[in-house]
Amino acid sequence: MFKFKLTRMNTFHFGKNLRRIRKEKDLSQEYIANDLNMSQSSYSRMESREKVPDDELVDKLAELLKEPRSKLLAPVKIEPEVPLAKKTEDRIASFLRSPGGILLTVMGSVTVVDVFYGIGRGLATSWSKSAEEQNQAGTITATIALVSILFTVLWLIRKKSKRQ
Repeated sequence: MFKFKLTRMNTFHFGKNLRRIRKEKDLSQEYIANDLNMSQSSYSRMESREKVPDDELVDKLAELLKEPRSKLLAPVKIEPEVPLAKKTEDRIASFLRSPGGILLTVMGSVTVVDVFYGIGRGLATSWSKSAEEQNQAGTITATIALVSILFTVLWLIRKKSKRQ
């Protein structure tokens, strides 16, 4: 009978398979380590691919887990990882759709508009002493800020709907 040999190349697969099978069987690392007369940390290093077990230990693990040795050494299908930017964008979009996110967005928008109103009034004080003109400058700047926020939100909604 052909026997798969554990090499440094397939240690990655071995560790992944070992962890998956152990979890499927609802066994703890400590339970398996005790059965093999080893420490839990030593067993953990096999799952995390820091330690390469010898052939005898692989056979004992296969027997203990009631799985063929070939299943422990089989290549693992590796799923392509979703880029972090996409995950982050999805989390932000999900948060913004929640009641807390909507409230935070509204509060943030009001704050931004208020800040721009203050900036507009502040700029107007340099060229006008009239309180009415200062208020108008503040209102114009705040309106520009509000319109910018609305366009940004609409752009994000449009971008999200195109992707789906």
